[in-house]
Amino acid sequence: MGLYDYPCMISGASLRASKAALLVLEPTLNGPVPAALPIKGIYNRSGYIDMFREDDNCEHILDFMSRKVEDGELYCNEEYFP
Repeated sequence: MGLYDYPCMISGASLRASKAALLVLEPTLNGPVPAALPIKGIYNRSGYIDMFREDDNCEHILDFMSRKVEDGELYCNEEYFP
């Protein structure tokens, strides 16, 4: 298994083992809008953000994503995310 390293689509900045933020966007008729506050942490070059603080915002995002899975709008491979 190799490392996943891709530059930010907006800024073009490398996300290599650096500070990063995850912002979940929800599509609307007027374009995408933030679904929650960003989660800040360290990008680990494997497609994940580590060292983030678990708080109410994280719980909000988990609830949002869980609803998307339940509605069939998002697929979650339960082998990796039971």
